[in-house]
Amino acid sequence: MCGIYGEYGLAPDPNRIKEAMNNISFRNRGSKRYTLTLLEKRGNSTIEATFPSFEEMVEFVDKDPLVKRPLLGFVFHVQSPTAMDAYNVDLFEQRQHPAEYQGLHVWHNGMMDEKALRGVTKDRGLDKAIWDTELLAEHLYDVVANGSLSGLDNFPGSFALIGVTPDNHLWITRNKISPMFLGEDKEGTYRFCSVKLFPFMEPLPPGHVWNEGKIVYEHDNQYNPFGL
Repeated sequence: MCGIYGEYGLAPDPNRIKEAMNNISFRNRGSKRYTLTLLEKRGNSTIEATFPSFEEMVEFVDKDPLVKRPLLGFVFHVQSPTAMDAYNVDLFEQRQHPAEYQGLHVWHNGMMDEKALRGVTKDRGLDKAIWDTELLAEHLYDVVANGSLSGLDNFPGSFALIGVTPDNHLWITRNKISPMFLGEDKEGTYRFCSVKLFPFMEPLPPGHVWNEGKIVYEHDNQYNPFGL
């Protein structure tokens, strides 16, 4: 599965970024894609950088002046090592996290049921298989913009989602299959991760939709083919 780590609230420490990225990347050895998205305090801009290797990403964090800018936080995503097997090369190159829908950026850890994915692709008349993260971006947008939970309720697959709105507000949710841990450190920074990296992190309960310290909605996704 993919790996996600991020911080939100205060300007991140580059050394802490590297430490967290190293922890997540260690669990996804063999990945061909690492994406670092920087959230800026000024305006509503994001800066995305994608790397084919962990070493190139570390060099970016060490040397690029973008990392020194006034930041609100960042999201780091490492693609599952098996993703290249799931897609052909062209599709793999096109499907870089985050997905975007109506200005909402979404990072995803999980996978849609293959039969259901083929069905949605056919229903929409698409030549290429729809990207499950793009579909989830649509569903999370419905939650953020309209308070509509039906898309997440009925999604046939596993998901832990990080969403950042055009004005850089943070949304997080998951279902039972995909893990997501979050917590607030002593400095008031929210940290979130697909594994428990720090003692103060707690698992986000399945179905809860978290928005900057508050549970604002609860969806009822029951997808659990493994009986977990």
